[in-house]
Amino acid sequence: MTLPGYGSSGRSCVLRQGHRTLGVTALQAGLVRCYGARISVDMSFGPATKRALRAAQRRAGVTADGVFGPNSSYAMRWPEYYENGRFTGRCIRN
Repeated sequence: MTLPGYGSSGRSCVLRQGHRTLGVTALQAGLVRCYGARISVDMSFGPATKRALRAAQRRAGVTADGVFGPNSSYAMRWPEYYENGRFTGRCIRN
């Protein structure tokens, strides 16, 4: 799974409530694995994902606005995966 903001286009993405993308799925997986969020990983950026993101943003020391962008991407921790796609059990920074 790619980290939000790191796709083949090389551009940073911005994710916010109402979005339904694979980037949202990666964001949700990161919030669950690295920040203990109790949310569904369902590709839908709803109110629960926004609350979980705001909590993670506060812990990472960035503006807790509930919008995922480059600042959040660089400051937050993300799940580390083996080449076979399995979670290593560690969370790392970009």
